[in-house]
Amino acid sequence: MKQALIVLATTVIGGAEKRFAELWLHMQKKGLSTIKLVLPQVTYEKLIEIEQLSSIADYRENIVLYSWSGGSYLQQREVLIELIEDYDSDTIFHFILGYPIFINLLNRYNIVYTYTSTSFQQLNFKGKVGVFSAFFEANRVDILDPRITKRLKNILFWKKNRISNTPGSFVDREYYHSVAIEKKRNYLVFLGRLEAVKQVVEFIKAIPTINQKLVDAGIKDQEFFLLGTGTLEKTILEYISHNPSYKDIKIHIYFEKKPVEILKYSKIFFSLQKYSNYPSKSLLEAISCGNIPIVTDNGDTRLIAPESFSYYVEEEFSAELLAEKCVEILKMDNGMLQSKMHQAQDFIDSNFSVDKNIEYFSSLYFGGER
Repeated sequence: MKQALIVLATTVIGGAEKRFAELWLHMQKKGLSTIKLVLPQVTYEKLIEIEQLSSIADYRENIVLYSWSGGSYLQQREVLIELIEDYDSDTIFHFILGYPIFINLLNRYNIVYTYTSTSFQQLNFKGKVGVFSAFFEANRVDILDPRITKRLKNILFWKKNRISNTPGSFVDREYYHSVAIEKKRNYLVFLGRLEAVKQVVEFIKAIPTINQKLVDAGIKDQEFFLLGTGTLEKTILEYISHNPSYKDIKIHIYFEKKPVEILKYSKIFFSLQKYSNYPSKSLLEAISCGNIPIVTDNGDTRLIAPESFSYYVEEEFSAELLAEKCVEILKMDNGMLQSKMHQAQDFIDSNFSVDKNIEYFSSLYFGGER
């Protein structure tokens, strides 16, 4: 019997890890037991601490754990090769975010590779080698960004029929829900990896201006949340601690295991990524919780945040422009805010279902030629 292994090769929890762990969980609930989840022990332990993903442990018999907690790329490659050598030729290996280069030059592994970024620009030389090796060697390539999908089909024209675009992301609307409009609070939230591509430092520097504009507009009790972890965490904390402009601002910076407990109360969500915000899972979750998004105007962002309920700023945004959008949203009466929330939630219901994602990946694994 054919089986597929979804291989996560990272030790951090970002959007891609959460998305595929949750997708796999939904697959298990539908009885797709021939699809296994493969990941480092340390990553598994982090995932089951997240309330929404804690039930992954209920399907432990379909999880393969391996020892990896960081190190050089070559060491990681060796661990991954050792792992896949234990499986027969009917196994499909689906690599996400990590790929052991050159494993398929002389072998006949059946490989699916997913590229989750919205650009190649953030990759260094080694990163590009790893990614393009995967593109060349994989039997099927899954790309998250529609523009990159089109570009790659032109570059790898001989295998363009085996390059496909992920059908967006998905969100569990029963889990990610909003409190009643009257219970909403003036919370402004950034949720995601604290990395340069997310423009998190630029956002942090804008907070004093945003806060002052809100005060000047008569808005009270605003609180800022920066929920996540990443390479810029120390930089951000040091910047705030040495800057007196933040002294009287309510700002919370931490990794939230249960972000729905903040998102269901918040009103504004920032998705300020470079290149594109499509299809950000955290953005979908925030919208589902009744947040009005402020997003950068780039890439395919409009596919996930239509202007009917979203507010746009330039990719190189100013603090003043962010502040103007925040004032406009928080000055809305409950009726207008409720109307935009309903538009947003209806949009998600129509376009980002988990069933569509399950059908798509099942087809990649079991529905076509090698």
